[in-house]
Amino acid sequence: MVPAKVFLAAVVGGLIVIGANAAIGGDPGSTTVAGSPTRVKLVRNTSGLLGTTSQDWIDPQGATTTIRVPPGQEAAILARFTAESSCRRLPGGTLQYCRVRVLIDGVEAEPSTSEDFAFDTAMNEQFEYESLSVERSLGGLAPGVHRVKVQASVSGPDTLFTLDDWHLTVERLRA
Repeated sequence: MVPAKVFLAAVVGGLIVIGANAAIGGDPGSTTVAGSPTRVKLVRNTSGLLGTTSQDWIDPQGATTTIRVPPGQEAAILARFTAESSCRRLPGGTLQYCRVRVLIDGVEAEPSTSEDFAFDTAMNEQFEYESLSVERSLGGLAPGVHRVKVQASVSGPDTLFTLDDWHLTVERLRA
């Protein structure tokens, strides 16, 4: 049985609580407390299209940006990725899923799920497009420039993952 999890995001007195989750019969989760957003960067693409059957992580063209933490400060980064998605099972293929992850300085942002996060599922052999999203965060970042990057892959062979019309929002939050 998969544990049920509840994700909470709240603004309380100017503070944003990210990643507080309670599990029933599972991990206790973690909490990062961050203040109000101090910088927001937007990256979007309507002309580029990713179509992959790769089980290795690949970079959708342009789905990356950097954000700077000023000297003398510590910050948390909140990243949201939304896209038009199609996860298609190729003829003769088995049920698989399509994955997306967010890396901050090469580290998978939280909740870090390794390779078991299904962004979309290959249910049939037709192209079916839908708008999907993922939100990840990482706290305790030191001053300097931090690179945020989205990656995509499929969980198994005979699966075609298509991403189009995507939007990446990256927020720097006071720690």
